[in-house]
Amino acid sequence: MWWYWVVFFSLMGCSFIEQFTHLSKKRAETICFIYMCFFLFVGTIRWNQELGDWKGYNWVFNWEDITSFSQVFSIDYWAFEPFFYIAMRIIKFATNNYTVLLFFMVAVANGCFYRAAVYINKRVMTCAGNFGDDRSIILTMYFAFWATNCASIFTVRTNMAVAICMMSIKAIEEKKPWKFIAMVFVASMFHFV
Repeated sequence: MWWYWVVFFSLMGCSFIEQFTHLSKKRAETICFIYMCFFLFVGTIRWNQELGDWKGYNWVFNWEDITSFSQVFSIDYWAFEPFFYIAMRIIKFATNNYTVLLFFMVAVANGCFYRAAVYINKRVMTCAGNFGDDRSIILTMYFAFWATNCASIFTVRTNMAVAICMMSIKAIEEKKPWKFIAMVFVASMFHFV
């Protein structure tokens, strides 16, 4: 449990430095990339957890008995939303390794969050004018990401869907409604609600 606080206070310190010094956006993004890799590692190696529906995902993963690739797509019972369940069944068939499924879940959640955070960090102008000065905000976003949901290291389908929806911010700003609708649709195929 102590390392949760280490991450919390290190991100808080990075956020303070980002906001009150002239830390470049590129350097802040590099620091966040290192944190993302750490979160990916920690989220992948967790075992026998109570948090984040770990037991439920593990039970369904081990319950599946898939012996051929065509069997991946012949589904009688849908335990989860379509994209997640098919991805889980592909991972079950290809590797039969629950750790790979954990890696997939954390990679989607953290990767999408990182891409959305980098986009937001580069964004300084809006249609109405200036969005603020040229100061980086990505470390502060990561501090909030850790403080609100431990950076999705206890990933559930909701985390993946929210991170995919965050990436749709760019489509909204570019006024591309079909791209936005497609991204929300993909997110809903990982988690309906």
